[in-house]
Amino acid sequence: MFIHDLFELRYIIEPAAAFLAAARRSDDQVSGMRDAQETMRLFGLGSDQGQLADKQFHELLLVATGNSTLGTMASSISTAVRWTTYFKQVQTRNPRVAWAEPG
Repeated sequence: MFIHDLFELRYIIEPAAAFLAAARRSDDQVSGMRDAQETMRLFGLGSDQGQLADKQFHELLLVATGNSTLGTMASSISTAVRWTTYFKQVQTRNPRVAWAEPG
């Protein structure tokens, strides 16, 4: 039930945060998110480097919303991301891919 609750939290917060961040982000924040995505692509989410980059990406996303309350929640949301990523990577045979392949 705990993991399910974490997934729900992410489904509620992440789309709205992405919407706000798209309108309010700085160029430096976009650059940082791109760097984090590239690190995730190179190392994968099963690695320590990929998981750290995933954490950094989500923290930057929340800060980029320009909403101070969401910014202060970055650490908590990052914990939810870490546990849901762990669950998908280790506990299931459906690892999460954090990037879209060019099509």
